[in-house]
Amino acid sequence: MLLDAQGEGLLQGLGGGGSNGEERGGSGSSTPTARSLQRDRDSQSGRNRDSPHMRTIPVRQPKKRTVGLRGARKGLLRDMGELVDVKVEEGDLLEEEIKRREMCIAKTKDWKTRIEEVKREIGEFVSVDAQNSGITDDPESAHGKSEEDREIAELRNEEKAVENEIRETEDRLLQMKARRDWLGERIKERINQRESRLSSYRGALREVESEVQEFLTRPPVMVSIGMGTEEGFMTLPPKRRTLEMAEEWWSKEITSLQARKVEVNKEKEALEEGARYWEDCIGTVMEFEDDLRQKMKSGEVGDAEGLKQQVGKMQDVIGKLGEIVQVAEKKRWNLLVIAVGAELQAFKQGEEILRNALESLGGQSNEVDDRDHDHDHDHEAWNDAPLEEGPHPEINTLTHDATTDDGLVELETELARQEGREVRDRERRERARGDGRACIDRGWRRGE
Repeated sequence: MLLDAQGEGLLQGLGGGGSNGEERGGSGSSTPTARSLQRDRDSQSGRNRDSPHMRTIPVRQPKKRTVGLRGARKGLLRDMGELVDVKVEEGDLLEEEIKRREMCIAKTKDWKTRIEEVKREIGEFVSVDAQNSGITDDPESAHGKSEEDREIAELRNEEKAVENEIRETEDRLLQMKARRDWLGERIKERINQRESRLSSYRGALREVESEVQEFLTRPPVMVSIGMGTEEGFMTLPPKRRTLEMAEEWWSKEITSLQARKVEVNKEKEALEEGARYWEDCIGTVMEFEDDLRQKMKSGEVGDAEGLKQQVGKMQDVIGKLGEIVQVAEKKRWNLLVIAVGAELQAFKQGEEILRNALESLGGQSNEVDDRDHDHDHDHEAWNDAPLEEGPHPEINTLTHDATTDDGLVELETELARQEGREVRDRERRERARGDGRACIDRGWRRGE
């Protein structure tokens, strides 16, 4: 909308005051008066008597407020700043999403470590039970046992030795039986302690597995924002999901989000740099317009010398705008190409109008053409409208005092002559603006 308002403002600035006068003249006759309403009633009296409904008189609605050229330029600058803020906020959101996924990966690694430790403890107990089922005196078979298992094995060996001593020595029978009973109690106590510890490990394993299943069923990050259409572990049933799959998926998401964050930073930098170029562009344009407006009020541009100076200044502005357009085209900043291109085209047409007015006043524009011939050659793609040449002998017969007024009249006449060209230029700019918007929309859709 701002680009349309800018284009309309530029066209109105080049089209002179004729169209505004026509709009003001046409709007005056559209307001109904008491006399016109009475005439309408008299003319329709016969028909209204036969009609079952009364005639409805339309009420004029106020015109919709339009955005001016200066407002459109400031609006473009404001929108560029808002886009920069949006990119900054998007970067912060991406950073937060990356941190959340890193926390999820840390939890998965911690749970994997706990599961491996519990399984290792359970495996040691199971292997010791298998070895203890066949008691042996081989020291190599007892290698690698825990201290408790070795103590149990030693107690059993000692129990066996005591039983042998009981059979061998009747005198020591009572002592040996008491010793045996005591050793049996110690063995049972140790076994109970071990079973209790093993049961606690198994309970811890079940608790961890339950937490893992709950985590995989309802993960903290349900929707993928960085993998596009790629299917991940979230498409699988919750019972088939594993911690390894979750860790791999979130690692891929972090990589994708980091790549997107780099792109967002590049887009933000491009918008900031483009906003600086646009601010420089509109500053140059507004400075020239203010200077031209002041000189027109003071009457300094009514003679040939004043017009020649203005043509030279316009060529300087055109050169600067052309450099900005070249930079924007090289970096593929379509929004800046459209906006600055519209300003450049408007200045091209304004320069042509001033040249025609200068020739009408009897001045020579060759000096200005020679000074900036190289610059115009570099940007000849923007000079599609031909210049109208030819002196006007009738102006030379006027006095020096009337030259200024007639020059302004001639300038208005030249503005009217440009209407046909403006139609073609407007169509060409609309096509270029439509192509630029399509490119911008495609870039935003790819970013989303």
